[in-house]
Amino acid sequence: MSSGASSAVDRHDRQTVLVLDEPLDVTLRDRFHEERVSVRERSEHPLLSRWGRAVEAGVRADALAHPEGVAASELQTRRERLQEVFREESALLGPIASDFASRSLVAIVADSEGVIVSAHGGGAFVETAARTRLVEGASWAESVRGTNAIGTALVEGGPVAVVGGAHFELRNSRLFCYASPVRDACRGTIRRTARKSGPAILCCERS
Repeated sequence: MSSGASSAVDRHDRQTVLVLDEPLDVTLRDRFHEERVSVRERSEHPLLSRWGRAVEAGVRADALAHPEGVAASELQTRRERLQEVFREESALLGPIASDFASRSLVAIVADSEGVIVSAHGGGAFVETAARTRLVEGASWAESVRGTNAIGTALVEGGPVAVVGGAHFELRNSRLFCYASPVRDACRGTIRRTARKSGPAILCCERS
């Protein structure tokens, strides 16, 4: 894997995907938190600028999975705002949920504020999903969880893949996650993000 951000083309929406790979430089994270990176390195390295946003938001890399989320009543309200999306989602994800489970993947829909409103699949990944709070009602806004596919895709306004140690929170360093904003066709505003997540050891194997 490269230490920088490579790009790939998502054939579904033809948008460029920002891929944040875990750094090959094993000292990068420590140097970042100890403020031992140069201004030039911070401005040029794709991870450092995004980790910097997390620090500015007050996110701690060594924190436990952040408990911030919404109550069941508010979760239902958020789902109702996305009624049309849920009709599309049920038709698309329902039939393949068992396939996701068999491959230890979870497909997630989050709203425009980064709150997970629906999750499908999981399989052997269910325990990890619960431990990292990849569950319905949890917030994955970048200001809450740091660099991650859902929150960073919302901030960047485009599809993002975050690999392993590129996640800001140490707890998420074994995840591979991809998210893409879904926009309102008329107004162009982001309605939600769709995400597929699983253990990096499964999803990051390359032939």
